[in-house]
Amino acid sequence: MLPDETIDAALDVFQTRIDKVKAKYLRLAGEHIAAIGKIGSSDLQRIEQLRKMETNMITIEAELAAALRIDIKDARALLQASAKSVYGDAADWYDQTAFGKNPAMRAILTAQVAQTEGTLVNLSRTKLTSTAYQTAIDDAITAVQTGVTNYTGAIESSLREVADEGLRVRYPSGITRRVDTAVRQNILEGVRQTNQRIADAVGQEFEADGVEISAHMDCAEDHLDIQGKQYTLEEFNQLQSTLERPIGEYNCRHFAFPVIIGISEPAQSEEQLQTLNEQSSKTVTIDGETKSRYEWTQEQRRLETAVRYQKDAANIAHAAGNGTMEAQAQQQITALRKQYRKVSKAAEIPTQYDRMKVAGFTRR
Repeated sequence: MLPDETIDAALDVFQTRIDKVKAKYLRLAGEHIAAIGKIGSSDLQRIEQLRKMETNMITIEAELAAALRIDIKDARALLQASAKSVYGDAADWYDQTAFGKNPAMRAILTAQVAQTEGTLVNLSRTKLTSTAYQTAIDDAITAVQTGVTNYTGAIESSLREVADEGLRVRYPSGITRRVDTAVRQNILEGVRQTNQRIADAVGQEFEADGVEISAHMDCAEDHLDIQGKQYTLEEFNQLQSTLERPIGEYNCRHFAFPVIIGISEPAQSEEQLQTLNEQSSKTVTIDGETKSRYEWTQEQRRLETAVRYQKDAANIAHAAGNGTMEAQAQQQITALRKQYRKVSKAAEIPTQYDRMKVAGFTRR
């Protein structure tokens, strides 16, 4: 199976493309909202400004669609590489035919690629929401018409809302989601489903009668007592039905690979598994708050997200010429990064500063 680091690196590439589109959106929105403050109140027409907003959104939707077309091509290659890797992992168990000549494996891969590509195609055709952008225009027009002396201050909260909203799509159900999050989740889910379905098919080919659940450091508490264990197929199906987070779902990093009970040696010895579990459940107290190492990794993710949001705020503030807001965002970034370093060092968790990157952001 492809290493998590390889998959994460590929996902980062996909996200960077979407991030560049988002950066352009924030720049266009910030410049537009700033320009409203320079127009005389007698020249202001809401319809005209909304038309300009619509033009900007059409531009962004076209660029997003172009970025997603490239993501679709690369996602296909990632799923193919991942499927072949899982298939190859079982080469020692039975006399395999080449992946490309195995009809069952090709069929699984084709179906999963089609499903993943379909979700990305639908995403590229879904209209972006612009609620915060429209609200910001209304606030900007109102500020000019009422003659406020501090225009940049009056629209600051609106600018922040545009940055926080980012690029979002609205699904038929009414739910909205940030595009970068949706892309990452859809591709990652495609990889997970491909891996598991290939593994299940491989197990059928060499007549596996059970599975072994993979094990990793910083495991969530609800999976601590089952990672690294072997189960018969019947036991595993029963287990899956009782878990709130089934293996391989809801952001679970575990994987169930096929084994022959009584013959397949566990990937980890009892001692190694105990070490992994003790390391995962070890508690660390930081600033008077005690959490497990796994819980502190989740705090890392929260801080990384908060930094990205502040960088978005700094980007739109710069485009709108709001130096005060940009400086405030930078102060928040500095404080969040300091806390991130503190948490990572105290909990002895590797840092992942790449997760904080935002296209177009420069510390000024």
